[in-house]
Amino acid sequence: MKLRTVVLILIMNFILVSYGYAQAVQCSCDSCHGNPPTVDTLGGPEGIWGVGPTAGAHTHFTKIKQNLTCDACHFGGMPDSPLIDKKLQIGFYINGKSGAGMAYDGLVSIKPGFTYEATNGSKVTQNGTMKCSNVYCHGGGTGGTNHVGGTSKSITLNKINDPRSVAPSISPAWNDLIPLGCDYCHGYPPKYSQDDPKSNTHWMHGGAMSRCYWCHYKTTRDGKTIYDVTKHHNGIYEVDPDPRPYPRQPDDWHSGPISFTYTYDAGGGRCDNVACHSGFSKTWGNQGRSVYLSSTQGTVSYQMNLIASNNAGGTLMGSAPYTYEWDFGDGMVEAGTAGTTPITVTHTYPNTYPINVTYMVTFNFRDSKHHPGSGTMQVTPKYVAPPAPVPVPFTVKGNIKHAAGQPFSGVTVQLYKKTGEYIRSRITDSNGNYEISTNETSTHVIVPAKSGSTFVPISVEVSTNTNDVNFIGTP
Repeated sequence: MKLRTVVLILIMNFILVSYGYAQAVQCSCDSCHGNPPTVDTLGGPEGIWGVGPTAGAHTHFTKIKQNLTCDACHFGGMPDSPLIDKKLQIGFYINGKSGAGMAYDGLVSIKPGFTYEATNGSKVTQNGTMKCSNVYCHGGGTGGTNHVGGTSKSITLNKINDPRSVAPSISPAWNDLIPLGCDYCHGYPPKYSQDDPKSNTHWMHGGAMSRCYWCHYKTTRDGKTIYDVTKHHNGIYEVDPDPRPYPRQPDDWHSGPISFTYTYDAGGGRCDNVACHSGFSKTWGNQGRSVYLSSTQGTVSYQMNLIASNNAGGTLMGSAPYTYEWDFGDGMVEAGTAGTTPITVTHTYPNTYPINVTYMVTFNFRDSKHHPGSGTMQVTPKYVAPPAPVPVPFTVKGNIKHAAGQPFSGVTVQLYKKTGEYIRSRITDSNGNYEISTNETSTHVIVPAKSGSTFVPISVEVSTNTNDVNFIGTP
């Protein structure tokens, strides 16, 4: 065997063994650094690998404390990326969503030979602040949730995802390990203005009045610390009544029970059977919408014109544009969008002649801020008789001859209604011709007559302009 061949075989074996070793090492996330790194020492079960100088806030963000896994901030990184690519993947994947719009500003420089790699739509810069921006876990909870559904009476209008994006935010620096209070990412309680950016009634329940744990029992039991990290910045508004008896905490002053049932809605959820509101239902943000409904009879049988109207100030339906759905009550629906009011539609109901059937019409809608509203009315479509026919004059022309072929003059050509009512008559001229007209629209009968003569045919029915209505007379 030639020396060159032996060398090539040895080189290939080395490459294969090395690749296999790299793949084997790649399988373990704590072979080169902690899983996750929690101390600023190189290697070991808790240390860093040295691409950056610090383990930073890994301890805070692990599953134990904040319910986050590695791919929440390192999407596409180990163990999915090759071990030897010398890239530090920064890509956000929080609550199953893309990292688009989210960013991390990293170190000006990291370990020589290594680079940052932005993944999952995220953005990476290197200005040295070590801060995240526009990430859900620091976004204040006013958008970017995983909620679907709502309180609208329309199934279609309830198939709506959270329409708002994650609120702009800046995190602390990665190596800033000072514990954050409840007011760092959102107000304590959140007191942002109504619809800025979403419905809010915290301002009515906040301050010295209410306690966070009354309505967020599964998340916090004392209103100061997170009781269950799986119920915090998890993409869901965790609204749960506190079942504990009074006093629930030393600062509790509400001696009555806390109970309600919460339903999410993009325009402001609803709490039903609220104990502290005497069992009534309350819409979060107090932005319930309504509508004026009216109708007129259409131009044909069983047709109705339906109208949904706002009031003059626009407060009844809220502001445009609107998404809406008409439920006509006969099994048919029609959905659409509108930039102005009134919102009108024409619908033709089934023919139920001679019976008039009453239907319940429902109009469901959402305004520009996604607040749901609804209205109902009864309509009774009716049979509309067709208009009376307009008389259309018509003329009948013809000729009468003797059996031998000569023109038969002086014959009286009579015009009758089919019911037998006489209309008028004409006399044939010297050539045996006649012409007779009428303004009636029904079927008529032409009858020739002359004393001592008979005619074939005896009569002819006509109902429109007709030529050549001819007869033969004898003798």
